[in-house]
Amino acid sequence: MSRGLGWLQKEILATLDEAKGAAAKKVGHYYRGDDTEAQHDGRPWRWSLPGWVYCHGAHVRLADDVYDLRCSRAHLAQMHRALDYGYVTNAFTAAVSRACAGLVFRGHLTPINMVPIVDYEEDHHLIHELSDGLYLHVPSQRQCRFVKR
Repeated sequence: MSRGLGWLQKEILATLDEAKGAAAKKVGHYYRGDDTEAQHDGRPWRWSLPGWVYCHGAHVRLADDVYDLRCSRAHLAQMHRALDYGYVTNAFTAAVSRACAGLVFRGHLTPINMVPIVDYEEDHHLIHELSDGLYLHVPSQRQCRFVKR
């Protein structure tokens, strides 16, 4: 049994920020916002900022230390050309899922259900304003989607 991280696990950790900053083409799930040149009143337009995702009917911008593993999977699939007619292949999806489960088990990533956000497009019943900021409540799922380092 291996004691170190596998190549895919290392690549997932290394590209979390890269995937968030580079909005992938539409491949299932993707981060939105990559046009840092877009300006509105001298400031970057809110949709041009990185980290926007769509989850359970809400467009939200994730906090800087929060990552969407589905978007990271899409980014890695584009890098490795693991796409089949525009969709991530089942084999690559399974490999990333196993790698992420190992990273969570080893403590490199922490799954979260109350996801810190910095902005949202429209009011939604899953968005809550608590005393320490905005949060998106993601109902518990079998697999984790949102993680922190």
